[in-house]
Amino acid sequence: MHRRIAVVALLLSGCSWSRFDDVQDDAPVVLLNAPGNVHGFGASLATVSAEGRVLVLVGGAARGANGAALFSLGDGQSPATDSLDAAHCGQGCFMAKSIAGLSGAQAPASQRSSCFATGYTPSSISGTGILVRCDEEAATPFEYTLALPAGVSFDPAEDDLRLASDASPLPALIASAAGHAWFYAPGSLTPAELTPTTSDASFGAAIAARAGGFAVGAPEQAHVWLFDATGAASACLSGPVGFGRTLAAGRVDGDGSEDLVVADGEQVHVISGAVLAQLTDPSSCVPVQDLVTLACRSTADLQGCGGSDFGAALAVGDIDGDGDGEVFVGAPGMSVRGEGSGGAVLTFDAEGQYPERLTEARFIASAESSDRLGTSLVMAHQADRDLLVAGGSGGKAAVFYCSKLLPAAKRGSRCK
Repeated sequence: MHRRIAVVALLLSGCSWSRFDDVQDDAPVVLLNAPGNVHGFGASLATVSAEGRVLVLVGGAARGANGAALFSLGDGQSPATDSLDAAHCGQGCFMAKSIAGLSGAQAPASQRSSCFATGYTPSSISGTGILVRCDEEAATPFEYTLALPAGVSFDPAEDDLRLASDASPLPALIASAAGHAWFYAPGSLTPAELTPTTSDASFGAAIAARAGGFAVGAPEQAHVWLFDATGAASACLSGPVGFGRTLAAGRVDGDGSEDLVVADGEQVHVISGAVLAQLTDPSSCVPVQDLVTLACRSTADLQGCGGSDFGAALAVGDIDGDGDGEVFVGAPGMSVRGEGSGGAVLTFDAEGQYPERLTEARFIASAESSDRLGTSLVMAHQADRDLLVAGGSGGKAAVFYCSKLLPAAKRGSRCK
């Protein structure tokens, strides 16, 4: 009873929803339960919306058989907190550092849905290559592999594999490892390598799939390479130190084109897709004007921007359903109420009146030291809005339902 009174009092005082994720009934933040076989739960995230379902895959630590677990978020505010399938990238599979959702995918001899690319398998019943597992409704999970390009090899126990996809119903898949990047066109099982016009040693350290093409980061050289849908290099961007260490794509400014979000060593740059479409010369790397440049911000609950790792993960989503997106930036090193590296996600309404200002911060009230929430981010697409899902390499994954950007009609019982 005392706990209930205290919660009501805090709500009346106007405190942030983020304070109440440990309240069990209709909590604004829901923690997903980590299966015992997924080690490093929360290190990576991917999502698909298919067959009337919204699914999120939570991955374990990279470079090992650490597994991944699948969860159903449903179409309202009642997610299943226990996994549907915890057999993704199991024994003999090396988890990727980033994983990818494929709402639709062309498997050998058939088209599948509700699929996820999770890691690399050197030998399996389905072959050698990138492992894809499909969890179609009312069907036995189906696995197949995607071959690597000729001449591309890496040690999955030593080299990070990265995977990403676009948000289309039949998406392209992009992958990178050991200085190489390649892609699989929509509906294709054949890999095609992405090659920059000049050698960049860190090429492939970050990847993103955009509508009509791909972006590949080379942060040691502070470059981001752009490629069209055929795999031809179309442009190269340059920026501050570390530019290109993480990437994301999505509609931020509402003009209909997909914008590019790029982290460097300290800041996050939002670059107009319309500007990128005008770049046609990949022979040299050039700076471009940002729509907005974002920096870490402290709050009463969150401290430590200097060691926050601001930009460790990036996402673009439309929380309020107004047609343009908000930018979400992971800061896993931030202290949460004194808990070092509890981690947080900082939200910026980059189309608002003051786009560089912090709109709101997301964290979990039960944060513990080294949770590192914000290591991974994904936007799960429901019918009329996007949901933020954040993972931490310390073993947590959280679904955030509430935001001050939400109109009253979309808030539901969790956001009263």
